[in-house]
Amino acid sequence: MFKTAILKLLGELGDFLSVLFKTGIQKQLKVLLPIAMNAVKTVAADITLTTGDAKFNAAFNIIGKELGAQQSAIGRSLVNLAIELAYQKFLDAAPTK
Repeated sequence: MFKTAILKLLGELGDFLSVLFKTGIQKQLKVLLPIAMNAVKTVAADITLTTGDAKFNAAFNIIGKELGAQQSAIGRSLVNLAIELAYQKFLDAAPTK
């Protein structure tokens, strides 16, 4: 009942989140987040990548290769989410100047 009330308050976002969690997003993210974190760290260390788009695309490609090697089928939107989450974690872990 509480869950239903929260999802109604969130409206369309609640519908979206409900579908994501029903489809096993937690299990997929558990596999995907460490791969995304490694990709973000690799991209951050590459000085030839100078734009955000170039960095995002490079991370996406790294993740795609790793998932292919593991024969995992994970949707593009979930990979995008994992990159964003890994990037935020990377920024949070970076030393402040």
